Amino acid sequence: MKTYLILTVGTGTAGRESNISEGLMASIREVKPAGFWLVPSAGKDSIAVADIVREGLESLGTFRMWKEGQRYYLIDNHDSLESTRLTIREMIREIRRIIDPADRVVVNPTSGTKQMSAGATIAALDEEVFEIQFIGGVRKDGVVMTGSERLERFLSRDYFRERDFEKAKLLFTSGNYAASAQVLEPHGDYSTEASIARLFEAWQKTNYEKARLLASKINHPEVISRRAVLDSLAKAVRNQDHHALLGGDLIRQSRHYARLNQFEESIFELARAIEHLAHGTIREISGVKPNSEGEYPLDSILAITSQSGMKEKLKQREHHQKIRLGLSDLAELMIQNGMPEASGLRGGGVADRVMKIRNQIAHQFCSMEQEEFSRIYTAGHQWVGSVFKLAPVPDFPMTLSRLKDLEVERAI
Repeated sequence: MKTYLILTVGTGTAGRESNISEGLMASIREVKPAGFWLVPSAGKDSIAVADIVREGLESLGTFRMWKEGQRYYLIDNHDSLESTRLTIREMIREIRRIIDPADRVVVNPTSGTKQMSAGATIAALDEEVFEIQFIGGVRKDGVVMTGSERLERFLSRDYFRERDFEKAKLLFTSGNYAASAQVLEPHGDYSTEASIARLFEAWQKTNYEKARLLASKINHPEVISRRAVLDSLAKAVRNQDHHALLGGDLIRQSRHYARLNQFEESIFELARAIEHLAHGTIREISGVKPNSEGEYPLDSILAITSQSGMKEKLKQREHHQKIRLGLSDLAELMIQNGMPEASGLRGGGVADRVMKIRNQIAHQFCSMEQEEFSRIYTAGHQWVGSVFKLAPVPDFPMTLSRLKDLEVERAI
């Protein structure tokens, strides 16, 4: 892994015991780059200092011309932060194009006007260079004394790590767990937090087994407190039972999307919960489970059907002694078995309206406004709560906490 160095070049602040060219040469010798570029302003004094540095280090053989016939890429306006930023940014991109991807680019913006230093620093951060260096040392009359120079190094990864965590927190809070994880995964220090985002991504997709396995390896309070319910959810899917728990999680998901103002997704999950809970109720009443195609044994369904007319209709629809049940079928069966509240699944009922809105969103490219959503969301959740027994499932956390911060809080 090689290091390549970019240095801005000014004229230096006057001082009896300071020499800007000596300081620049000392820093280059310390870094020992595989190649270095000097970036003076267009002023002749600045170019003269760059010439002194270049000639003084000629024996190293590592000075790089900007291009054939042009020693330096000049900053047109040394009083313009933007001019410097664009110049240094272009240099970084061009240098990266010609060096190995594993090699490092370092920027030293010490020399030059304040605008040159600031512009070069911003460009370095824009392009996420490995390191930014400044020349420090013993000062006299406000300037570093020649011979006392030392490099102050700023590893940009620390800055990017903190910046990316704030980005990841925002994405996590908005429910975009996959993107949150992608931002954090390049940073080893945040491997736990990235895994947490992946866990909630899997949970959001109802991939309970994957979420359970991730949770078993994460020692974070937000995860430890949810391990038991994830284990139960994964088991319920494997065994095709405990519809009160699975339905409760779908209702939690609908509630979660509502908190994020994702209205359409919230209605989808509410409709999904209603379908799941209705099928679960029929499984409990009949004592049988549908096959992988969603088909019930006809005889078992006929056994819980009290109306002869419905029995005949079901027989007409059977296929190899199997039957698929739609929501209207489920509603009738539930009513016939002592659940009059299931009438909400019939035409015009609350649950029926939820299903119709879900279908409109899916097939007619519709969207929902706040007032319409609040009305159907509230009515739908109240209906579900009055008809079905739901197991409580904890809400997702709305923010991503750093494990190290929590450890500090506990220590205090």
